[in-house]
Amino acid sequence: MMSDKLDALGRELHKLREEQEENREKLLAKVNQEKKQYMKHHAQVLKTRSKYIRACKDVEKLVMTREKSLERDSDKLSQKLENAMEEVGQLQAVHWIGCTTFREFQRCHRYALEQIMKELEALVSIVGPSIVFF
Repeated sequence: MMSDKLDALGRELHKLREEQEENREKLLAKVNQEKKQYMKHHAQVLKTRSKYIRACKDVEKLVMTREKSLERDSDKLSQKLENAMEEVGQLQAVHWIGCTTFREFQRCHRYALEQIMKELEALVSIVGPSIVFF
């Protein structure tokens, strides 16, 4: 009779540990998903930044070329410079929007990770330190 109760309790505890392990795996998958999204957004910001910097350097080269040209083909160079400066303005706006969006994503990302860590800590406090996180 006592052994039957202990067996039932053992099975219940085993089932609980399996459920907790499944929950742990799900939470770790969420962490990995958050990391991938973070890396994707960060790469996009770096890409827009490099395009903006490259366009700025192109404008600097055109300015130097126009200064050296001494009035020859100044209309063509002026038009190229104007177009390049317009492109820089557009790229600057795109980069600024990307940075703003990334900052907001970072804030949400930190909050999501905090929530996941709280859930993982709750798992440890319920089941015990037998679960290894990473």
